[in-house]
Amino acid sequence: MRKSLTWAAVGTTVAVAALSSVAAGAANASTTPKVTLSIHDNGSSVNAGSSAVISGTLSKGSTVLGNELVKLDTVGLKGKLTPVADTHTGAKTGDVSFKVTPHATTAYELVFPGARGLAYAHSGTVKISVKKLSDALSISTPTTPVTVGTKETFTGTLVSGTTPLAGRTVELWTENSKKQRVHEVGHGTTSATGTVSISTTPPAGTDWYALVYGGDWKYKATVSGIETVKVNKVATTLTLSSSATAPVAKNTHVELTATLTAGTADLAKQTVVLQVLTSKGWVNADGGAATTGSNGTHVFTKAPSVTTSYRVHYLGTSTTYAAAYSATVVVTIG
Repeated sequence: MRKSLTWAAVGTTVAVAALSSVAAGAANASTTPKVTLSIHDNGSSVNAGSSAVISGTLSKGSTVLGNELVKLDTVGLKGKLTPVADTHTGAKTGDVSFKVTPHATTAYELVFPGARGLAYAHSGTVKISVKKLSDALSISTPTTPVTVGTKETFTGTLVSGTTPLAGRTVELWTENSKKQRVHEVGHGTTSATGTVSISTTPPAGTDWYALVYGGDWKYKATVSGIETVKVNKVATTLTLSSSATAPVAKNTHVELTATLTAGTADLAKQTVVLQVLTSKGWVNADGGAATTGSNGTHVFTKAPSVTTSYRVHYLGTSTTYAAAYSATVVVTIG
C-alpha cells in the first residue's frame, strides 16, 4: 500500500509540472510582442498633379525593426491589394516613407511580408483624395449674320489660371434655345498656347454654339459661353413679264413669264405659283403652281375676261433659298 501511494504521489507531481509548463507557455504567448506597422500621411487631400508622403514605422513591441522590406500597396475593390513600391526600413528608426502622386482618390496600405521569424504585418488604410484643378474655356464671336453655305470658324482658349492647356480635345456643340446641348458638330486640339479653332457650316436660321472640354484626371470639365449665330437664306429674285404690252380683247391668250434667280444664277426645278388679285386679296390662280425650267423660267398662259392683276410667289426652300414675290403685272382688257 505504501508503494502504491508513493507512485501515486509521483504521478501527481508530474501532472502538476506538465500543467505548470502549459500555463507558462500560454502566458509567454500572450505577452510576446507582435510585429506592428503604423501608417500616416502628410495630408488627406491634394490637388491633382501634386504629391503626398505616406510613411510608417515597423516595430515589435517597443523595438523598432530596421533594414526590413516594407511594401506600399493600393487598396482596391473588396480589399484587393496592388503593389506600388517597396523600400527598407531605416536601420535605426524602423521608418519607411513613400512619395505618391495619385491621379484619383486612392487608398493605400503598408505591408510587411515577414522575415527571419518575424510575422507578417500590415498597417491600417489611409485615403488620399485628389481635387481636380479648375480651368476656363473662352469662345470667339463669329461673324453674324451670314448667308447659308458660309463656313464659320469658332476659336477659343483653354487655360487653368494663367497656364495654357495644350494638347486637349475641345468639341464644338450646337445648343437649343434653352441652352441645352444638342449635338457635336466638330472638334479640335488645343495648341501650345491653349487655343483651338473649329469650323462648321451652320444651317439657315438661328443657332447657338458652345465649346466643350470634357476634362481629364487633372483638370475639370468646362464649357465656354454661348455664341448666337444667325444664318440667312440665299436671297432670290422673282420677276413676271407679260406678252400683253397694251390693252387686249377679253379672253385673249396672254403669256406671263416668271423668272427666278439667285444672284446671277438661274434657279431650275423650283416651284412658283401664279396669283391673282381679287376682292378678298391675293389668291392662287387655277393651275397656278408650276416648276421652273433649266433657265429658271416658266410661262403661264391666261385668257382674262376682265382687267386682272397678276403676281408670282416663290415659297423658297427649308434649307437654302429665301421666299420671293414678283412685282404686280396688270393685263388690261380694252
